[in-house]
Amino acid sequence: DETMTSTVAGVVASVNLSAGQSVAKGDVLLTVYPPDTYAIAFAIDEDLLGTVAVGDAVSVTFQWNEGDVPAVQGTVTGISYVSAGSESDTAAANTQTGSTTTTSSTTQYTGYVTFKADDTVREGMSVTVTTVVE
Repeated sequence: DETMTSTVAGVVASVNLSAGQSVAKGDVLLTVYPPDTYAIAFAIDEDLLGTVAVGDAVSVTFQWNEGDVPAVQGTVTGISYVSAGSESDTAAANTQTGSTTTTSSTTQYTGYVTFKADDTVREGMSVTVTTVVE
């Protein structure tokens, strides 16, 4: 039996292997999040890129406790330079009236926020990220 020891303490977020699986040097076996700081990814519409910048303060509200406890404060730590895709709205065509299909889409980018978490925070929770106007 072999033993793996992490160089950091924290919460195991994912395990990328199974019992008996062979591994190679450099393989990512576990993802560990430090217990005092968490990170989340959120979508930013293209037209809002000018309103969010690295270093900005944000408010993170967890949907399970929205309105019950104060929001957690966080900081924008990164914004992707490559689009994460687009969100589309489509209206179907009606052949009887001759109307045509209308499609609109919004290109989105991924922003990243770090924040200090308490013991109620779990991986994968739904949140709302709001910029803080100072």
